Amino acid sequence: MVIEPATLPDLNALDQAALRALILAQYEQLQSRDIQIKHLELLVTELRMTQFGRKDENLDNQAEQPGLREHMARATLLAAAFCE
Repeated sequence: MVIEPATLPDLNALDQAALRALILAQYEQLQSRDIQIKHLELLVTELRMTQFGRKDENLDNQAEQPGLREHMARATLLAAAFCE
């Protein structure tokens, strides 16, 4: 639910339940976007690794991130489930 500032209802005229619903909808949208952004960041990382291979300086970095592939798989599943 995207609300343009020009079409934002008069917040003073809304009751407590309507305000709460509006805030909840915006919060859910932000969470969805955060998940999508993280998913896309992980995809870019994986594509770079596939395209350019692993660099020597990145091997040390990957040792610090032992669960990168598992995290990417979870992010993919979460994004797919959230988009349904």
